[in-house]
Amino acid sequence: MSSRTNLRVARAVAAKDLRIELRSRVMTNQILPFAGIVMVLFAFALDNDGILQRVAPGLVWMTTLFTSLVIVQRTFAVEAADAAIDALRVAGVPPQGLFLGKVAALTAQLVVFEAVLSVLALVLYRVNVDVAGVVSELIVAAWAIFLWGLL
Repeated sequence: MSSRTNLRVARAVAAKDLRIELRSRVMTNQILPFAGIVMVLFAFALDNDGILQRVAPGLVWMTTLFTSLVIVQRTFAVEAADAAIDALRVAGVPPQGLFLGKVAALTAQLVVFEAVLSVLALVLYRVNVDVAGVVSELIVAAWAIFLWGLL
């Protein structure tokens, strides 16, 4: 299979996954409230402002990792419910394109989630950040988390 075919398949799989997420609203109804509760609990557990501001980046990444597990599990639960992955493999869809599409869709979801989570951390923990550094870290980290999560 050519790389053009892989990219076309990846685009189709990513679009399908993002449409499923938009229609089901799992991110807004389950994952964002869970992350908000975790962030508020961390704020209550580490009530001292000095400690809370020092460990705030770690708390954001802990919450991101917790919720990324839920996001990856949800993606494969949707596919496993009707054996869609098996059907795609039987149909001759290149696995590279399928993998790249899943990574692209999950990365897009996590980047949006991390942006909301970062704003929540700024409000709750009152920390100062370098916006350009945070944005680049969020994108690279989202890609890396789901690259390993899908293997």
